[in-house]
Amino acid sequence: FQDMLVSSTERQENVSGFRIYPNPARDFLMVQSNSSVFSIVIADLSGNRLIQLDDQVPGTMISIAHLPRGTYLIRTQ
Repeated sequence: FQDMLVSSTERQENVSGFRIYPNPARDFLMVQSNSSVFSIVIADLSGNRLIQLDDQVPGTMISIAHLPRGTYLIRTQ
């Protein structure tokens, strides 16, 4: 069994009412936003989409426990 870790090298605090936490993360990510509808894409560093969630509401919890340990890109709209 390997521990999993999702992290970033830069930390931005609450830009335009948007927040993703915890950082680093192991089992889940929480996404908070002032907007009521947005999409979230989590991709590996090659750009392969691993998770895509559309029409999410503020306070969305995303399970990442199935992802292998590594660094991921998160895009929101």
